[in-house]
Amino acid sequence: MTKSAVSARVAHARANPLEYVLLTIAFLAIGVAMYETVAVALNGDRTQDLTFSGTTAELGRTLSSNGSARIGRLERATIVVGGDTAIADTIVVVADSTTEPALAAGGFLRDQVAQYNDFAIRQELL
Repeated sequence: MTKSAVSARVAHARANPLEYVLLTIAFLAIGVAMYETVAVALNGDRTQDLTFSGTTAELGRTLSSNGSARIGRLERATIVVGGDTAIADTIVVVADSTTEPALAAGGFLRDQVAQYNDFAIRQELL
């Protein structure tokens, strides 16, 4: 870097201190997150925290005790776009989110159902 480039960078930093402080904090936060993730992965007692084993175990328990009707049901959704009509098979979650946290709004399984429904609707519209 030339002396004028360094001077321009320092002038930019002085003109925008908040930007540089936030950028530094972001780099530090990413570094800490990476370090902690590796520490958890290398420490054998909490490696399950990095997998979906809790979610899949919860789903397995629910399905084995109450069947799939407790989780959700298939429903045909009719989509009208202009003069065209498309019918897509979607999943409607019927599980109680207080007893099945993975199916609560923002839960892993609820997000997967939403992604499936979006995909099914897009496929029918294409």
